[in-house]
Parts: sequence; structure tokens; C-alpha cells
Amino acid sequence: MLEHRINILTQKCFFHLPSLILLVAVFINFNIGYSQTNSKTESLLSVLKTKTIDSDKAEIYAELCWENRYNDFKVALNYGNKAIEIYSKQKNIAGQCKVLNFLGVSKKQHGDYSAALDYHFKVLDMNIEPDNIEIAYAYNNIGEIYRLLGKNEEAIEYANKALKINELIHNEAGMSYNLILIGSVLGSEEKWDEALIKFKSALQLRVNNGNPERLSIMNYHIGNYFLKLNQPDSALVYYQQSIDGFKKSNGTDMSQIVYGKYYAATKQLQLAEHNLKSAIETLNGKPSEILLELYETLSLVYFEQNDFKNAYLLQLESTQLKDSLFKIDNTRKITQLEKDLEFKIERVKYEADIVKQKRVTYGLIIILLLFVGFAYIIYKSLRFQKRTNQKLHELNQEIVNGKLALEHANKELELSNATKDKFFSIIAHDLKSPFNSIMGFSEILKGNIETNHPEEIKKYANIIYNSAAGTLTLLENLLDWARIQSSKINFEPTKINLCKTVNETINLIGETANKKKVKLINKVSSNIFVKGDENMVSTIVRNLIVNAIKYSFPEGNVIISAKSNVNKIEISIIDNGVGMDEEMVQNLFVLNSGTSTLGTNNEKGTGLGLILCKEFIQMHNEKMFIESETGKGSTFRFTLPEINGG
Repeated sequence: MLEHRINILTQKCFFHLPSLILLVAVFINFNIGYSQTNSKTESLLSVLKTKTIDSDKAEIYAELCWENRYNDFKVALNYGNKAIEIYSKQKNIAGQCKVLNFLGVSKKQHGDYSAALDYHFKVLDMNIEPDNIEIAYAYNNIGEIYRLLGKNEEAIEYANKALKINELIHNEAGMSYNLILIGSVLGSEEKWDEALIKFKSALQLRVNNGNPERLSIMNYHIGNYFLKLNQPDSALVYYQQSIDGFKKSNGTDMSQIVYGKYYAATKQLQLAEHNLKSAIETLNGKPSEILLELYETLSLVYFEQNDFKNAYLLQLESTQLKDSLFKIDNTRKITQLEKDLEFKIERVKYEADIVKQKRVTYGLIIILLLFVGFAYIIYKSLRFQKRTNQKLHELNQEIVNGKLALEHANKELELSNATKDKFFSIIAHDLKSPFNSIMGFSEILKGNIETNHPEEIKKYANIIYNSAAGTLTLLENLLDWARIQSSKINFEPTKINLCKTVNETINLIGETANKKKVKLINKVSSNIFVKGDENMVSTIVRNLIVNAIKYSFPEGNVIISAKSNVNKIEISIIDNGVGMDEEMVQNLFVLNSGTSTLGTNNEKGTGLGLILCKEFIQMHNEKMFIESETGKGSTFRFTLPEINGG
């Protein structure tokens, strides 16, 4: 189960690479990279002083623009404009396109996708050969930005355009970028087989190209993919190549992150804990998707080690970080949506201005040559105006749809927060109360152990035991419910002997029934087998029997039976306790700490156990049925798929 949870976490972050890995590398080695950039800039400026030919100066200005793309866009823009000025005088269109692509990349790195698209589309508007390498770079950069904006169809379209040009001019480095982009988009759509083909092709090209850092990123890609497929040993082969490559290329040590994930997937829990904690310390608490992944993976490792306290604390940390990242990402997307729509409107107007200029020019020529041409221009103008209005209408509609989507997202966030508040209310009240009882009676025992009679000591010990047992059951239910809400629970159906499961449950909670003098009767035949998740079925049976004991009178009976019914097994838990009216039945599955009534011995509860039962039964695509009458008891029935014995 742990491997599956690790794979889910890996899948969430897998297709944000290579940007996430580069972010970690930059964070760990920022001072080194910054000093190297300064050193390269100083070196280029020294060479610039020796140059007298404009074309040589332009090349150096272009290199200075590229070297400063991460640090300061204003510096990059200053050098880029100087290069473009020289290239323009020399009518060097390819040089101008190169610098425009550099500036677009810089804008993308600073999160201004709208301005980045503007630079790259300017390249496409330049009068340059369609198979020029700069056109290929512009197409790929546009596709990458659309991928970041979640526009997969457009991203694939532009990546394929770039790939076609790079194949034509035999640019293997460019082809590898195109294949990685296409594979990432396919992976985000869960087209795993197609994505793997692209990644392996890109890896081979990068082996041929010989760039250690790019090769390391690709190996990390494929390692994550094998981890997602629950093949950790295959993943480790690629991970180790990735670790070696990063160390050789830029000195970044990715070993703690990589081995932490690998050891967690292979259940080497102590090694996983050590590496994950070290990796988290290295990141120094800086919010990122990588840090969130490490928090959640380490929380699962603690859970597997039965260290529920640290697992719970890390879950709180990851929840807060997830909320923070969600707010940051939401704000960025809102800002980017507005900029993107403004860019589209400006581009439509820009295209309209160009067409109008051409129309005027052609109109003057045609007027001089032929009167009929003038009528044709008017006709084309009306058609163009109609298309322009249609585009503006579509853009306005996109704005409206965007606002509606944001409103829907805000409503979902409000609902999520409300559910979380109810959850924490249960934790604050129902977990705190039994601990107060345990602490109070423990203090009495500790302070009066010599004066108390054995009967009193036994009484207090029973109270402490019952409180602890009830608290453990509540804690298990809370953890299961939290994992359901965050979609991190694993569903693994197997063949189950139902009679054996019921007997194990009775042995586990039999003491609770004995203390209340309630008799537990297992009428399930030993040859009944069902198909279901063993942990979930045990939880369902345990919670329903505990619920029946809670509302049974002393000397009462709780009967567990099962019968076959059209390829299904119908399981019944029957008690002759207090029963319920119709309104109480309707409110059973509302998560509210005030809905649960006291048991016949004033036992407290939260109602969360029955909600878990319903959730788990629904995950089996089955249903629960309740029959109850006040004063006569209750019957809880549910079904599971039948499997022939043997």
C-alpha cells in the first residue's frame, strides 16, 4: 500500500519536471550559479571592448542577453535591444529572431507568460525561412507556455511543428526538447505508453547530444515513471544515473530526495525517514511542490511505522503548504488569465491593423489599375470586419467563462474549508475528552495507589482501558476518513473468508461486549467468500458491531449473519437495542459532532464510524440498507460481490 501511495505522490509532481528539479538545483546551488553568471558576464564584457566589427558586437550582446535571462530581465532586455539594433541595421533577420526568443525565455522564467508569448509570436511574424532553427525554437517555447497554462491541445500542436523543422534540419538537441514537451503533455493526460515512447526517444537523443545536466533530468523523468509503475528497482537504475549526472554537471546532490522516495517505495522505512528528513532540511522550508511531496511521503512513512503523532503533524504541515501553494497558484492563474486574454485581444487588433494596412495599399494600386478591384476590396473588408467582431465576441465569452470557473473554484474551496472545520472540531472535542479521562483517573491511581482497594483500582483501570480503546478506534476512523478525503487510500480487492473476518473482529472487541454483558453471535457460514479490500471490510464489520454494542441493552444480543443473493453476499448486523426513528436514520451520515446520541451506558461517539462504513461500501460499488424501530433494535445490511469457495 505504501508503494501505491508513493506512486500517487510521484505522479502528481512527475509532469512538472524538469522545472521542479531545476528549481531544487538552483535553490541548492544559487550562489555558485549566480557567481558563474557574473563571471561569464564580466568575461564577455572584457571581450566586447576588443571588438570593432558590429556583427561581432551583436553576437556578444546576444550572449550577454542569454546569460542574464534568469537574474534580471531589465539587464537581459538592455543587451538584447543593443543586439537587435545592430542586427536590424544589417538586415540580419535570423539574429533578430534569436534575441527575441532569448527575451521570450527570460519573460517565461519570470512568470510573465503573456509577454513571453508576444516575443515568440514576433519571431513567427518575421520574414524568415519557415525551416529556420529559430522558428523551431519559437514553436517549442510557445508550446511549453501553453503546457504551463494547461492548454494541452495547443501545446502538442506547436511542439509537433517544432519537431517537424528540427527533424528536417537534423537538430537532435531541439528534437529532444520537443519530445520531452510532447511526452509531458501525454503523461498529464495519463497516456502512459505513448508518453514513455517519447521520453525514451528523447533520452537516446540526449545520450547522443552529450549534455550531462539535460541527460540527468531525462533519467530522473524515467526513474519517476518506473516508480509510478511500482518497479522501484528499475527506477533506481535511472535515479543513480541522474544523481551522478547532476553532481558532475553542476554539483547538485539529489541523492537524499531520490533515495528517500526509493526507500519509501521499498518499505525500508528507517532509511526512507533519514533521507526524507535530510532532504526537507536542505530545502530549508521554502514552499514548493517538491517540499509538499517530501512532507506527504514522510507522513506515510511515519504512518507505516505506527508513529501516528508525527504522521498527523506532517499531514497538518502538508495541508497548510498545499493551501498556501493553491492560493499562490490560483492568484498566478487569475493574473495570467487576465494577461493572456489582454494579449489575445491586442494580437487580434495587431493582426487587424496589418490587414488594414495591406488593404489600403492594395486598394490604392487596384484603384489605379481597375475599378472592379475597388469593389472587391470593400467585399473583403466587410468579411474581415465580421471575423474580427466574431473573435472579439469569443474573447469576451472566454472572459465570462473564466470568471464563472473562478467562482466555482472559490465555492469548492469554501466547501472544503467547511468540511475541514468539522473534522478539526471532532478532533478537538472527541479526542481531547477521553485523554482528559485517562489523565484524570491515572492521576488518581498514581496518587492513591497504596490507599485504594483492589476493586477501586480495577474500576479505574477499566475506565482508562475503555477510554484508550475508544480513542484508538476513533483515531483509526479519523485517519481512514482523512485519507478518503485526500484520495490517498488504496483499494485492493482480494478473496476474503467472511466468517474468519467476523471472528477476528469479535476477538478484537469481545472484551467491550463482555463488559456490557452483550452476546456476540456469528452465524456466518465458514464457506462464504467475498471479493473486497480486506482492510476496508474489517473496518466496516468492526464499526457496525461496535455501533450495535453501543446501543444494545445489557444482556442483549448482536447477531452477525450472511446469505447469498444473486452473485452477492448480503451481510446483516442485528441488535435488539434502543432502535431509531426515521429522522435519526436520515441524519446518520451527516458529519457533525452533535448528531451522535449516547449509548445505553452513556457511551459517547462522533458518528464518523458509520460514515466510514458508507464510504468504504460505496468504493466497492455496493450499498448499505438500514432498518430500525424505536425500542426494538436496528439492522444494518450491506452487500459485497460473492466468490465461490475453495
